[in-house]
Amino acid sequence: GTIASDDPLIRDYLIKNNIVELLNFVLKRYSSLDMVRKATWTISILCGVTHSPDKLPPFKTIKPAIQQIPDYLESQDEDILVNCCKILALTLPGLNEPDVLEKLLKLLLINPNKFSNVNKSVLDVVIQLA
Repeated sequence: GTIASDDPLIRDYLIKNNIVELLNFVLKRYSSLDMVRKATWTISILCGVTHSPDKLPPFKTIKPAIQQIPDYLESQDEDILVNCCKILALTLPGLNEPDVLEKLLKLLLINPNKFSNVNKSVLDVVIQLA
């Protein structure tokens, strides 16, 4: 993920060479917080969170990587939640998940003071939808 964050060409190369498939495998097989944090962070990089809006990858290339992301909106881990919100801020209009907005709003209501970074990230997603 780190080298892909610096250069969209490297990110695109990794996408073309099946990193999405590998990340899906990680998310399906591993439940440790550390692995899920790393996988969601890497997916956020692949979605273009560190690149300018004119350098985002085509949605169809990253769609397989984001299919499981809504499931992680129920995590109790701040880093995973922030990573997921960053992903959704870039991809939600193309993702057909009707309950995502409800899950995002629940995050704001659960404990408004517990995860201030999560609250900011949720609001970033909502702003993208407006």
